[in-house]
Amino acid sequence: MLKYLGTLDTTCDIEEIAEDAAYEYFSLGIYDHWLSEDEARDEILSYSMTQDGDKKLSEYLTKEQEFIDFLIICFKNHRVLCFDCDQHYIFENEQEFEQLVRKMLREESRPIIHIVDLDIVIYGGFDLNCEVFSKNHKSIESIRSYLVSYPSLFLLKG
Repeated sequence: MLKYLGTLDTTCDIEEIAEDAAYEYFSLGIYDHWLSEDEARDEILSYSMTQDGDKKLSEYLTKEQEFIDFLIICFKNHRVLCFDCDQHYIFENEQEFEQLVRKMLREESRPIIHIVDLDIVIYGGFDLNCEVFSKNHKSIESIRSYLVSYPSLFLLKG
C-alpha cells in the first residue's frame, strides 16, 4: 500500500542539491562513457523513440528491466522516500515502487528518489540515465557494489 504523506515542510529540492558543493554528482545509466554529440544522435535509447516490433524496443525493454531490478535492490535494502511534484511517498511494496521507476525511465515523471540511509538522491533523467547526488563516498561504493550484478548499468562521475 502506497503511503501518501502529503505536502510536508521537509523538501527535497533538486536545484538546491545540485548547487550544494557538499554533494558529488554522478550519472547512472546505460552508457559506459559520456557521449559525444554524434554518439548521442546515433545511440540514444529512449522509450518514446522506439516502436512496436522494433529491435530498439526490445533492447530498450531489456535495459529498462535491468535498471528497474537495480533500483528495486536498493529499495529492498534501504529506506526509500520519493518526492514527485511536492507529493511525498513511502512505498510499502516493490510493485508500487517499480511502477514509479518505470514511469521515470519512460520520461512520464521525474521523481526524486532519496535512499535515506545512504544519503543518495536519484533524480529521474532521460534516455535510461538518471542524475545521482551523494555527500558520502562510502555510499557511492555501496551503489557500485550493487552495480556489479548489472553489467548494462554504469555510474559515471560528473
